[in-house]
Amino acid sequence: MKSLLFLPADKAHLFSKAIASGAGCVVLDLEDGVAETQKPAARDLLRGLQDQIREQEGCEIGIRISSLGTPDGLQDMLRLQELTHLPDWVFLPKCESPRDLEQLDHLLQAHPSKEMTRICALLETPAGLSNAEAIASTCTAARLGFWLCGLYGGDGRYHGVEQPCLATWTAAECGGSEPSLGD
Repeated sequence: MKSLLFLPADKAHLFSKAIASGAGCVVLDLEDGVAETQKPAARDLLRGLQDQIREQEGCEIGIRISSLGTPDGLQDMLRLQELTHLPDWVFLPKCESPRDLEQLDHLLQAHPSKEMTRICALLETPAGLSNAEAIASTCTAARLGFWLCGLYGGDGRYHGVEQPCLATWTAAECGGSEPSLGD
């Protein structure tokens, strides 16, 4: 995947333009990109896009949910369960342990479509970074597509890692081998 374009899910009217942008993946953001008061409306807008969140030519589609440890995260997952199709990717923010991935994988496997959806685990906290190896070794049904590392500093700003921490695991690599660098 060459690039990610995050689109706040409450701006669904821009979805077609985002798809045409040439991005490798358009990510509909239900987390930080949407004001708290707009989150229910943003989830409702996903219903209107449900037939477009899979198999776009030349562009994958992702949805960034809120952390599963929050009421918003649970509401986001309930909405995903209601959609006809799952997106190509689900972005899991503030992933801190293998249990977070296992929980998400269990919920995705319960979707009626049984479509394969990859997971992008976002390691954004000290706990997530400390558990990076364990998280990467979880390999829940080979769904872990890649992970990104960074940390919010005490200054309230996001600090990415110096070297890109974008890696891809295949089913054969899970549980011991070093990750291969993604594209």
